[in-house]
Amino acid sequence: MAIASRLFPAYNIEMNNVRKHIFESALHNPNIIVHTVGMYVMYPMLEYCAKHHPDEVPYMYRDALSTGMAWLMIEKLDAEKMAVLSALGCESTPYLDACLFRNEEDLTQNSRDVFESYKLSSPPGPYSFDNRYITEDVPMGLVLLASLGDKLNIAVPECHRLIEMCGGILKRDFYKEGRTLTSLGLGALSTEDLLSFVNDGIVPIKN
Repeated sequence: MAIASRLFPAYNIEMNNVRKHIFESALHNPNIIVHTVGMYVMYPMLEYCAKHHPDEVPYMYRDALSTGMAWLMIEKLDAEKMAVLSALGCESTPYLDACLFRNEEDLTQNSRDVFESYKLSSPPGPYSFDNRYITEDVPMGLVLLASLGDKLNIAVPECHRLIEMCGGILKRDFYKEGRTLTSLGLGALSTEDLLSFVNDGIVPIKN
């Protein structure tokens, strides 16, 4: 952290404020929210351009993430993520505030305003729905969030809906492909044992 803070002043923070464990870092990955929602909302735009304006491509940040639908989905998905983080004993930082921390030195700025200003300089595309924004961030991010939510008895309907719809569009089963507690060797742990593992690094040994 000392090295990082010399390069990025925002990282000059107390050690008790850093990420508590790997699941906290994984769920604060911004791409599991902005890429998945952005691409899902952008999908009909991609289809329309392919059929009627093949020389054009929509912009995910500028176009899809300028819709009320996208921000409603982001708010719901972000709330589910924060509920899981809270259950894991972590700080439930909203998506936009986490983005502000990662990208700006002046943390007094309005996080939504900063995001909106970034959209203006964003590149076009992606050019296809079959893109790492979906094929990586859904199975490696959303499926993990869903798996944790299910284990902790936290409802994550928006997360499950996105996984199912994105998989349906690409005719892939992201639940089978994805990163789950079972695929990590932690599926048999009880909720209490899982919390003990993530907080203390100890996997209980059953006799």
